[in-house]
Amino acid sequence: MNYKLLILPLTILTYCILINLAKFDASIVKGLIHIAFQSCLLLGLFTLVKRKGIRLTLALVLSAELFTQLTYQSSLSVSLIMSLLNTSLGEVISFISYNSLQILTIGLFLFSITAAPSQQRQSISYLLTFVGILYVFMPLGISSNNLFSSDHYKSYLKTGMARGFSERYTKIEYAIHEDIGGRLPAIKSIRGIMDSLVLFSRQVNIESSWSHVTSSRNGKDLLVIGIGEALRADNLGIYGYSRQTTPLLSQRINTLDLFKNTYAAGTNTWSSIPAILTKMNQTPDLSKSIINLAKDAGYTTYWISNHAKVSRWDFSVSALAGQADHSFFFSTDEGGEVYDEALLKTLKTMLVKRDDKSLFILHFYGSHMSFEDRYPKNFSKFRGENSSLDRYDNSILYTDYVQDKIIDLVAAEKGKYLFFADHGLTSPEGKIPLRHDVRKSPDPNSLKVPFFTFPKEEFLTSLHEKEAISLYYFECIFSRWAAITAPDLQANKHCETKSGDQDIQFLDSNLKLHTISSQKKSH
Repeated sequence: MNYKLLILPLTILTYCILINLAKFDASIVKGLIHIAFQSCLLLGLFTLVKRKGIRLTLALVLSAELFTQLTYQSSLSVSLIMSLLNTSLGEVISFISYNSLQILTIGLFLFSITAAPSQQRQSISYLLTFVGILYVFMPLGISSNNLFSSDHYKSYLKTGMARGFSERYTKIEYAIHEDIGGRLPAIKSIRGIMDSLVLFSRQVNIESSWSHVTSSRNGKDLLVIGIGEALRADNLGIYGYSRQTTPLLSQRINTLDLFKNTYAAGTNTWSSIPAILTKMNQTPDLSKSIINLAKDAGYTTYWISNHAKVSRWDFSVSALAGQADHSFFFSTDEGGEVYDEALLKTLKTMLVKRDDKSLFILHFYGSHMSFEDRYPKNFSKFRGENSSLDRYDNSILYTDYVQDKIIDLVAAEKGKYLFFADHGLTSPEGKIPLRHDVRKSPDPNSLKVPFFTFPKEEFLTSLHEKEAISLYYFECIFSRWAAITAPDLQANKHCETKSGDQDIQFLDSNLKLHTISSQKKSH
């Protein structure tokens, strides 16, 4: 017996087991069925296809799906692709180090599936492929009536048509993504690639489209916004965490307006920050950013970032930073190679030089992986059984130090400070601990982030009465906090309505809007 002939079927079987691990949570039987039929389809295809180029392309698509499933329990998406394209060399090195096991697995899979011999009777290959195709498409024909009558489909159709797609296109897209994609996950990765190509083709207007902007503040008014990175509210001492990760902020808690149950507008930086800092219209409208709003109100704007300035892809953070009158990046190549306190020095220098109304936006590197690279050694305080959690909490301890110093600077200038995080991470005890939650249905707690202002101001007290604060409508919070408004924020009682909304809204990794009732969220 030629044992080399077992390499291909065993590789495909192992692959199908790995990408279907999450399905075992719902049903072991269903998980085994998915594995069996997917293995039939892939084995049939790889034994029928003889052209190396096609086999390699198929192998690469499957590899992308395997990597994202192992790392995030999700398929390749627009946000993951765009985040990759906006990644600096330093971030790439950290990413490889943090995910070395997954990368090694992908390398082994690629080598095995491309190098393995595939001698098999053609009739068997056709039979396996036919059985696999039936498995993929037959359930759609059986359950199509139920599929297209669900409330989820109606919401999907409404969103698709609002994005300019026809009902027929949206229906096909829904069937592929929501039904077929469940049995052939690589389809979702292909769709993520196609959606990214569509984004590349769009022309994005970043010039202000606000009109008749007014401000009730005068003089050398100072507004400072701090944006944290990958910061879970549940891991902050000021939110009741068992570890005291925020000793300095806790000491000044009486001077802060600390808002609980605040939820980010996305599950990673690329989707979240544009959604938070702009007035949304299905997708982020960069022309209606809070930066443009402040500029139209007579503010000089500054963007100070510890991230790399990599590109100006549509909806990217770099495009928003480019709207500021002055932007500072601590490296054009390796963001995060310096600690966040470097922003303190630049802020201090610019505060001395400013001579008019100013808005500063500080984009910290915060708790971005790898966690141990985010803080000096003297902040290595926590040591327990979970070393990854220890390093994460140490990074928050350092964030506490930086935020305390920022508040001192702002207080000395009699300014105002507002801080939130762009997104959180998954639970330290979860199946994919302390990672971006880019799954189809993310854990609401992975969106839960810190949000506070300094000093306390009475006009924001109504936010404390809400069961949930969604940063998806941050433009309304900013308008009240900065005392800057425009007719677009008042039209159809936009901010009045959204300020009273109790639901959580956010963009998933494919820029699709999700709504979670505040009654269903986890506390």
